[in-house]
Amino acid sequence: MDVHTTEGVMDGLQVGLNDETLETIESSCDVCLHHSVGILTGDILSTTEHGVVGFHHGNLREYRGGPPGFWEFLHGRSETGVTVQKFTETLDGGEIVAERTIDITDFHSWERIREAQHSEAQDLLAEAISRIRDPEFDPVRLDDSELGTLYTRSDRTKSVKLRYLLKELTSSVRRALP
Repeated sequence: MDVHTTEGVMDGLQVGLNDETLETIESSCDVCLHHSVGILTGDILSTTEHGVVGFHHGNLREYRGGPPGFWEFLHGRSETGVTVQKFTETLDGGEIVAERTIDITDFHSWERIREAQHSEAQDLLAEAISRIRDPEFDPVRLDDSELGTLYTRSDRTKSVKLRYLLKELTSSVRRALP
């Protein structure tokens, strides 16, 4: 297996790749895996036969953006999810290759929700790659109207942070009581 490393061209949170890297990827990859380094844009999304796939720790129909699991916790939701998506230019609006729902009814901290999301994601990538390799597989394409709310850093106001701290504190006190 060949490994190629490169520096991305950053523009805010968006990352583009240089022509040499794109040529290397095109000649040697069927699919690319993106994980935790900015938001890929541009030619990389269509350079390989199967595009670029990556995780969204959440349900694209409910919550987009981040941080993962935060809004589900803050809003008292009973479920969250993990999605492997084929990236498009729409932030957290890619084609769904594989997804799982996680019951978080009994989870009383944001940390516990994140742990569950990462645990579920471990096997999901293998399932997604298997699906991509199946010529009969057709990923789920969501219309813009089906996509959840896009949360950004500007949504994490002082008021939201205070609500989060109060919720974590309340949950900690409840767990500590007999």
